[in-house]
Amino acid sequence: MRPLLLKTATFALCCALLSACASTDTQTQALKEERDQIESDITRAIGPASCTEQRQCRVLPMGAKPCGGASHFKVYSVTNTDETKLNQMAARHSQISALLQRGSGRMSACQLATPPLIYCENSQCVGRER
Repeated sequence: MRPLLLKTATFALCCALLSACASTDTQTQALKEERDQIESDITRAIGPASCTEQRQCRVLPMGAKPCGGASHFKVYSVTNTDETKLNQMAARHSQISALLQRGSGRMSACQLATPPLIYCENSQCVGRER
């Protein structure tokens, strides 16, 4: 009788562990989808990034690197963007990115991403690598 009890307990434990893994995978997938949706929302909110002069252009830090700092940047114009809302969305995007980084266990070379130089060219804010 004991071997059957041991097999049953082992089977139950394996099922519980597999269920926990599936739950974590589901949560990770949900976070990735939320992060991607926020990035799309930010891109839509930025729109064409219209400008008449360079001081209307800004850089928005996005994402998170394992060693800290933004993973990439988006260029936008203050003339047609709700900066408060944009910054809130970017903060949530970075928060989710950091959670996903910690959960993945991935490492990084810890190279700092530098924001692009920004210009107003042809009535549009643009960024160029330094």
